[in-house]
Amino acid sequence: MKKGRLIYLLGPEGAGKTALANLLVPLLEEKAFKVKIVSIYSNHLLSYLFQILLFRLGIYGLERRSGELVKSIAPYGKLLKLSLYLDLISVVILSLFKVFLFMCLGYVVIAERYVVDTLSNIIYREKWLGKERSKLVKTSLAILLRLIPQKDTIIIQLDCPYNVLLMRYMKRKSSAERADYIGTQRIVNEYVRSLFKGKVPMLCIRTDEVNLHRELDAVLDLVGI
Repeated sequence: MKKGRLIYLLGPEGAGKTALANLLVPLLEEKAFKVKIVSIYSNHLLSYLFQILLFRLGIYGLERRSGELVKSIAPYGKLLKLSLYLDLISVVILSLFKVFLFMCLGYVVIAERYVVDTLSNIIYREKWLGKERSKLVKTSLAILLRLIPQKDTIIIQLDCPYNVLLMRYMKRKSSAERADYIGTQRIVNEYVRSLFKGKVPMLCIRTDEVNLHRELDAVLDLVGI
């Protein structure tokens, strides 16, 4: 049985992670690899159920996202913090079943969204509460970054300017991420890159400057095929 691997695609929504994942799948399967694409993000499982319960009880405010007003518990600081803790627990559970289990079964797991995305969301939300270095942020850093194996892991960071992201959002008719949230993501991504530099193979791709097809050989070299 082939050993499992994790290909972790870092980058904001619209940077090209899904496109790269879809290009890699058939190439890896041709080499007899079993492949699984996963996306683990915020508002999963326990946190999602908790928020749905609050919404049904009428406990929510309105938050403007991408020009639209949506239900949110952001105005309720303590409830938001509890939701973020539930999110942290949920992501740990999902990571064990969606990533580590399949790696143990010999799969190449391609993670479009994973623990760093959740970490970015927690840090961003904590900024709203004025607690950028809170116990929750420190706990999240300590736990979530341990879920990125330093063995059999490849990190590929994809990015492009915000105006390019906006054009891609418009083209696919999806809601645009806020500029300040993208900024938080980039700060966290750079921190993670510096933390794992020299420990795992890495590749950075500016998707506004290069064609993803041209980078496939470099990615496959990192995978080891």
